[in-house]
Amino acid sequence: MLRREFLGTAGIAIGAAALASPTTSEAVQSRIHAPNTQTREGLAAMPHVTLHTPMAAEYSSGLVCFDVAGVKPDEVVKRMHNKGIVMSSTP
Repeated sequence: MLRREFLGTAGIAIGAAALASPTTSEAVQSRIHAPNTQTREGLAAMPHVTLHTPMAAEYSSGLVCFDVAGVKPDEVVKRMHNKGIVMSSTP
């Protein structure tokens, strides 16, 4: 099985905005963790998805790794790109 790193378009925009604006580290963490928590929760609820990133925020970062049963990594990436979602696969 290959793991995939999932970065939602919103997550990238939030990360860029966090770097561009003078804020506290807590605010930056919140801007990154909030959309990624939503992503992890949504993926974990799908029976055909195996989530590899821990649900606990203290053990996760801006990346969400998962597998989709019966779908090759490159196909997952292609389908998500077609929906405007930025992601990549890793070996």
